[in-house]
Amino acid sequence: KKIAMEAETAFIHLTDPSGEKLMDGDKKVGVNVYSPASTIARNAARRWAKFAGKSESDEKDDAKIDYLCAITQSWENIDFDGLSGADLSRKIYSDATLQSIHQQIESECIKFGNFLAKSTSN
Repeated sequence: KKIAMEAETAFIHLTDPSGEKLMDGDKKVGVNVYSPASTIARNAARRWAKFAGKSESDEKDDAKIDYLCAITQSWENIDFDGLSGADLSRKIYSDATLQSIHQQIESECIKFGNFLAKSTSN
């Protein structure tokens, strides 16, 4: 049970392309994503898996954007054209110039350790 994912979501503190943590003043800039064990993420992953091994296409790009939007619960301290929620997610994931954010989310959202119960001891 110690290694079972307990958290439904995890916060990913985003970095810029050089690896510097993004901050808005003293606030962390990031995204809350659903656990890979959650029904939401599992359903999204199944839909996305249909494109595994297929060549690049607009349909595949759209499916990836849909996947990323589905696993995104919320954003923290991000201002992008005054958007929020699903509109903000779609805008960020549709912007090819923000690939570093897409890659971070894809990488971090599958790390089970991000969803383990946090230790109360040092």
